Amino acid sequence: MNSVNGKIRRTHSGLRVGMVIVRTWRDSRYEVRVCKDGFEWNGQLFNSLSATARAITGVNRNGYEFFGIKDKI
Repeated sequence: MNSVNGKIRRTHSGLRVGMVIVRTWRDSRYEVRVCKDGFEWNGQLFNSLSATARAITGVNRNGYEFFGIKDKI
């Protein structure tokens, strides 16, 4: 996400700063907030959605696939 003239541009995924992405995995609910500089989960800021998914699952995962986000190119 980039800011141009104070306006927030969307990335190809359609995610916007402030959105909350929700995923239930192994009977637990996870909420990740889209931030200007990355993704916030559990009080930590991650530089990618994949890094966030890795922190949740403990293994390398494609973050967009893990959270069920479709590509909108």
